[in-house]
Amino acid sequence: MDKLIQAKNISDQKMLDVILKVQNRMLREGWNDVPVEEVWANRSYIDEELSDIPSKVVLAKLRSMVKRNIIHGCACGCRGDFYPVK
Repeated sequence: MDKLIQAKNISDQKMLDVILKVQNRMLREGWNDVPVEEVWANRSYIDEELSDIPSKVVLAKLRSMVKRNIIHGCACGCRGDFYPVK
């Protein structure tokens, strides 16, 4: 039986890498007139990048990172608009 993944099993660095990847994707899709630091990573794209992890686990990790002031964004379950703290 496979062990269920939990938010604590996702490293902060992995999530930051995914957020940066999504920010770059959004730049390619039309946000190209702003610096990458000002582009938000929305939750649906983050979920796509982490499709092997249940969405509720990804959201729990994002909530944890917002609470610990590693990223900014809204972790209520909406689109999120996440970006790393500078």
